[in-house]
Amino acid sequence: MKVPWQVKSSSDSWAKLDLAKLMVVGGLVPASQTIMSGLQEWIASLADRTWVDDSKVTEILDWLKLLPYSDDPMAFFVGLDAITPKCDFGWWRLRDVCLSIKYLPEVERINLLRGIAQRVPDLIEQYEFYLAMPKPGALTLDFLEQIVSGQFAGKSLDRGARFDYPQQVFGDLSPEDRQNLPERFERAENVKVKHYLAEMLLADADHDVFLMLTSDPAGRTAIANLRWSARKSLLYHHEPIGGNAFELIPRDIKRLREGLFDLTQSADRETAVFAADYLERIDFERDGEGDASFGPRHPRIASRRSWPDVERILGTSFSAGLTTD
Repeated sequence: MKVPWQVKSSSDSWAKLDLAKLMVVGGLVPASQTIMSGLQEWIASLADRTWVDDSKVTEILDWLKLLPYSDDPMAFFVGLDAITPKCDFGWWRLRDVCLSIKYLPEVERINLLRGIAQRVPDLIEQYEFYLAMPKPGALTLDFLEQIVSGQFAGKSLDRGARFDYPQQVFGDLSPEDRQNLPERFERAENVKVKHYLAEMLLADADHDVFLMLTSDPAGRTAIANLRWSARKSLLYHHEPIGGNAFELIPRDIKRLREGLFDLTQSADRETAVFAADYLERIDFERDGEGDASFGPRHPRIASRRSWPDVERILGTSFSAGLTTD
């Protein structure tokens, strides 16, 4: 509900601020001009002072936090531009503003975060910046691609987000956005973006997607960067058995082994040797667990093709770069 809220009866700026907060919490949408009037009063109260105590900074930030919830969310930047010349507060104080906008719809939320990133790119390397993106959708993925590609002064997502942020994003995506992720990966041109999307895709542990990534240089890099313990999800289902414990239930890996064997015949040498090496690692893992349930050792025995020889495929010694725990 939008209301043309005006407060003229109180000269107490804190009282006005508290009333504005209560309105927003109560589901009302104050006019942006009303919030701006509160900011203008604050600016006028500064007169020619160049130093502002912390309580005043807190008040101005609280006014700024309300603007995204007004009838014009982008008025936030009008307010920010109005107070910046009068109040020299540290950019890091805007972290709280990022946290306050996470409850907005995705369109408004991402538009605001993009504008903030353009003005204060250092915030991209702050943890709170990524807490402002819950329930990600296509717009959030577009924005993350921009960040990863270095479009905001080259600031790095890796320095602000959790180490498992790609997996977290994948887990929060809708089924439709998950389904569209392989297509997004295929059309991406930036190598860093492809690598980041590959990390998201690997969280699904889907065998067909894994084979697609094996055929791509960025996909292979993402696979190689995962520790073997993390890659076990390709081979096993994790069945909870109480507390933090779980049981490893062998998956049907026939399709995975057949696909890897077919890729050993790839015209691309790196793809062929990577697939051959991974095929052997899978068998080594299953043998070590005493599991013989995945069928014949040769996944394409009817083809009469011999078992791949990694040295022969490359013509020289080669390491696929896979790590082991």
